[in-house]
Amino acid sequence: MSCVFNQYQVLVEKNKKVGLWNLKTKKFDLPTVYDDIQVFNQNLLLKRNDLYTSFPNIGKKTKYKKLEPYIEYFARFETPDGKKGWVDRKGKEYFDQ
Repeated sequence: MSCVFNQYQVLVEKNKKVGLWNLKTKKFDLPTVYDDIQVFNQNLLLKRNDLYTSFPNIGKKTKYKKLEPYIEYFARFETPDGKKGWVDRKGKEYFDQ
């Protein structure tokens, strides 16, 4: 499987895992370790081992049990231990009281 994500990046699948290959640099921007990659606006929702992250905003490490798409500057999340809150576009978390 492969499909064009943008002008220089292509989603690729290897051994049932997906990653993001950069045609310009001829290197992986995201290694083929993710179970799923979905596009939401200007971000990628990465899934690995039933945990999620938003790339590039939060980073490559999947750590949320649930992560909703951004509404303006914030996205709603839930951690594996049940804590809920909001995360901004720079990855700063704000937990519910």
